[in-house]
Amino acid sequence: MRTTITDSNYPDPNHPFPDPRSIALSPDGKLAYVADACTVNGSNIPCLVVVDTSTKNILKTINIPNSVNIPSPEGTAHSVAVTPDGKLVCVSVTILDPTNKTTPQSLGVAFIDPVSGNVNPVTALVDAVPSDFGIVITSTGELYAAAPMSSNAASLNHVYVFDVNSQTFTGTVTVGSGPTGVAVGSDGQTVYVTNLGNGNLGSVSIIRSGVLLASPPTASSFPQGVAAMPSIPPAITTQPSGQQIPYGGTATAAIQATGTAPLTYQWYQGQSGDTSDPVQGATGSSFTTPVLIATTSYWVRVTNIVTNQDSTALTVTVSPPLAPTITTQPVAPVIAIGGTATLTVQAGGTLPLSYQWFQGTSGDTSMPQQGATGPSFTTPPLNANTSYWVQVSNVASNVNSIAVTISVSPVPQCALQLQAAGITGPTISATATCKDVTNPPLQLATTLDWGDQTPTVTMSGGSLTPTHTYLSADNYVLTVKGVNTLNLEGDKTAYLNLKPLVLSPPLVVFQGQSASFVAGVSSPGPVQVNFECTVLVSSSGVVSKASDLGISCYAMSQPITLSESRSNPTQVTIIIQTTGGALARLSPGPAHQGMLYTCLLPVSGVIIMVGGALSSRRRRISSRFLAILSVLLLLGPIVSCGGGFTAPKSVQTGTSAGSYQISVVDVLTNTSPNAGAFVQTTLIVPLQIVPFQ
Repeated sequence: MRTTITDSNYPDPNHPFPDPRSIALSPDGKLAYVADACTVNGSNIPCLVVVDTSTKNILKTINIPNSVNIPSPEGTAHSVAVTPDGKLVCVSVTILDPTNKTTPQSLGVAFIDPVSGNVNPVTALVDAVPSDFGIVITSTGELYAAAPMSSNAASLNHVYVFDVNSQTFTGTVTVGSGPTGVAVGSDGQTVYVTNLGNGNLGSVSIIRSGVLLASPPTASSFPQGVAAMPSIPPAITTQPSGQQIPYGGTATAAIQATGTAPLTYQWYQGQSGDTSDPVQGATGSSFTTPVLIATTSYWVRVTNIVTNQDSTALTVTVSPPLAPTITTQPVAPVIAIGGTATLTVQAGGTLPLSYQWFQGTSGDTSMPQQGATGPSFTTPPLNANTSYWVQVSNVASNVNSIAVTISVSPVPQCALQLQAAGITGPTISATATCKDVTNPPLQLATTLDWGDQTPTVTMSGGSLTPTHTYLSADNYVLTVKGVNTLNLEGDKTAYLNLKPLVLSPPLVVFQGQSASFVAGVSSPGPVQVNFECTVLVSSSGVVSKASDLGISCYAMSQPITLSESRSNPTQVTIIIQTTGGALARLSPGPAHQGMLYTCLLPVSGVIIMVGGALSSRRRRISSRFLAILSVLLLLGPIVSCGGGFTAPKSVQTGTSAGSYQISVVDVLTNTSPNAGAFVQTTLIVPLQIVPFQ
């Protein structure tokens, strides 16, 4: 290196470095630090020479007091190292005996601030001579100094450890004999030491965190220096680039960097080098900004064990906000009385957009709707025509929608009645009617759903009278719906409970007699019902009306109020009455009148005796009267003789004997409350009718 002499300590321009021993570069490579000997009062003492690597000029020399330069050939070995951040330069020296300023005493390290020139010499208090290439600093601040020569044989296999942060001597690590060269690996923590070997094969000691890991031998004697993979300072190969974003948006910045791993990143807000506003959590090679409403600059610092590198600042330009605009106005529907409507608006503009719905005409803010702060709004139940509008706002401005009026109209009124029509499954007859009550009335479409997933019955108009056969006994919900041309819908629901009654043996009744059974029946609401028979199915499958066969049914003490609980239904006693053969009256005959004749004969004798006691004239008259009376009394019984059955007044056609299934249903009374909660129950009862004996 050719340098320009700028320091008075170097009187000979041709020999600017009297006794240079080692050299180290600053982390950024701009400065070179040379361990040398400088002339002080006619004597050479150890010093540090600072050289500008770009101009090759010597910038300054820093003398190291209380140290000595031993002339060659013995020489005082000086090694130099720089901390990873470049703030300290460390030089290994020989410290003078404080009582004899000309006598070397021990190995030491001078900690030098290259900016201020302050020097802090620290001794290890051992008799050892440092190596020319035997000092290194780890990334954790440990300094290792090698000393291959000593008057004390026990000191010939040690490296000496100093703490750079506290600038103190901390101890030694035992290595091979005659340690000379020291280097640190690319991880910044593993230290490699070459050992001369004292005439034998040399070795390389490996140290980590102050602990000797191994000392494998080398292939020859007297190894000197050692070099490890260098730690490369970070370099930013791709700088972050500026961006333009909308108001309230975000941007993502990224860089690419090289250098010895690991690389760490920290992003900052502001201009490059300004570390006053670090971005929390932004510790990667890329970074997404928070939501921005103003133009902002960011930069990143990349660091590794060597040094750090700052990027250029990127500027995120934020565009001014866009005022809100309504792209789709709300549309008002027609709803049923007491119904609700949902209104929706679509708007654009810079986010975030806020919404507030109002009742009244557009611009009238006197009636804001509580909680209606979104693009959609569901009204409360309405009974009259009502108008609503919405105001959309953002940071720039606000805009009002048009007011829309929700029209309220009555829904069609529907009714549904059910009646059993037979049992081939069984079969139900329905009367479904719907009526539009608007003025003037609108056209209707009426639909009946049987509740068993079979096709619905639909027609244009308001009345349906279909029949339907169910495939199984179960609970069914039947619904009739009427929809008018305003798409308003009215409906009515009926409940059907087809309930087979399992009786084993079947219910037995004699012709002309009655029998009863008990069934549990319930309904969703408390209703009053009567029970009646509907149809009868013979064992051959013939279906008849129960009344045509002289059968009637009723519940004891009807009407009956049904329970609402399906788990605890009302227990109802139901009577099935049949009709029998001819109804006749039995009349008395001669055998039954013998006693009567016996009683009448003495009566005639008494009459004759009374007649004999009267006077002759009176006797003649009375005798004729009594004789006639006696004859009449005697002839009366004779005329009525013969007896037997009197003719019956009427003859009824009786119920034919056989096996049947009879359907018994409950029918809502005209005065029953809660008619809307009625569930019609059909009881399917096995019945055996036997002849009267």
